[in-house]
Amino acid sequence: MGEAAARRAPLQFADLATRPSYPLRDITLAAGFRSVLIVPLLGAESVFGAIVLERRVAGEFPQSVVRLMQTLASQSVLAIQNARLLGEVQAARDTAEAAYRDLKAAQARLIQAEKMASSGQLTAGIAHEIKNPLNFVNNFADLSSELLKELTETAAPALATLRDNQRAEVDEIVEMLRGNLEKITEHGKRADGIVKSMLEHSRGVSGKREVVDLNSLIEEALNLAYHGARPGCELQYRSRA
Repeated sequence: MGEAAARRAPLQFADLATRPSYPLRDITLAAGFRSVLIVPLLGAESVFGAIVLERRVAGEFPQSVVRLMQTLASQSVLAIQNARLLGEVQAARDTAEAAYRDLKAAQARLIQAEKMASSGQLTAGIAHEIKNPLNFVNNFADLSSELLKELTETAAPALATLRDNQRAEVDEIVEMLRGNLEKITEHGKRADGIVKSMLEHSRGVSGKREVVDLNSLIEEALNLAYHGARPGCELQYRSRA
């Protein structure tokens, strides 16, 4: 396997009985196997392992079998890379969601702290603490998008050799990964906007005029007013009942 990995090409032995004696070779012969085909699982910069095919008769493997094993090896490498990428994307999504939850919790603590004093200083501290992990989430999402694009382009020749159902399955996984990354980016930008608002709030009124989306401002104000008044309305309704 080491020799096949070093050559980055399939390696076969037509008759193991002609090879020098060593423990693994002797065990293989004792088990009744005479010939072996080793196909390495090759990545762009690394070797993931190898597929070993053993046969009980001596002689070289047909080229059709060698090509079949190479195709299987290429598909296996693609599946491994997709699994790793999916794990990274899911981890990034979990990080983004955790950061968003932490941000919402920080906002709740901020509202309580404003009643006691030093709200501007407290807000700035929380926002700066959230900004660093949030930047990491956004940068990681962008990097994952680039990696997914590179993976798709690199794997295009191998995907062309797959059957229609296999290629459709790979395309479905790629689209799912791309959709997850879009969700991560969406939540990341939303959280970043909240952090920027917190920082602006902590600086106080500067008197500087800025262009704002009036419709969004009114919608946000109404939403905050609704959720602020809702607990009191529910309590009044229950007391009357």
